[in-house]
Amino acid sequence: MGELNGEDKKQMKEDMNNTSSMTVKSGGALLHRQQQPVEHKDFVTEVRGVMDVNNLLEKCAVILDLQETPNENPNTSSMESIVDTMLNSMMSGTEETITKEELKSLIFSNNEMDMLANTVQGTIEVGGGGNEVDQNWLVSTTEVPTLNNRVVGISRMSRHTNMGEGANEVKFFILVLCPTNIKGTKTALETARTFATLF
Repeated sequence: MGELNGEDKKQMKEDMNNTSSMTVKSGGALLHRQQQPVEHKDFVTEVRGVMDVNNLLEKCAVILDLQETPNENPNTSSMESIVDTMLNSMMSGTEETITKEELKSLIFSNNEMDMLANTVQGTIEVGGGGNEVDQNWLVSTTEVPTLNNRVVGISRMSRHTNMGEGANEVKFFILVLCPTNIKGTKTALETARTFATLF
């Protein structure tokens, strides 16, 4: 494709200013995705990693053989039922006041609740020197403005579960919720790095 000449640029500018000639798709949305490599947590040099394992694992909600069940609402994904079960276990006994619906609006990136907003996954080397996503586990990270303390849940699925693009065979699902106003070493991503390194 060649460069635009002066006349083409002028026409494009006129078209953009004349919104009546532009077609706007209804019912859709834009989706911003960003993938970037994140280093494993170094438990020898990063003291926070060891502290997180000691403190958060003790309070962590652990669910074994979690089953994916259909939702009551047919317009949402069965992934919502997994998150519901985990949130019930994670938030019971805490003094947090945020509702489950508010949390889910931050955890998921859409109303159908079939796409997690922020995730961390590992990569594994494959023959020929390439890498592919390790689909055995998935960490969902969420920053929650009204949360007071970090909360972590770990579930072992009863069978490999499809949890979206690039996560078709998830056996372990880790859900990390963190306050937004927290030290840089305790953010949702840093906490996720700790638990992702263990897997």
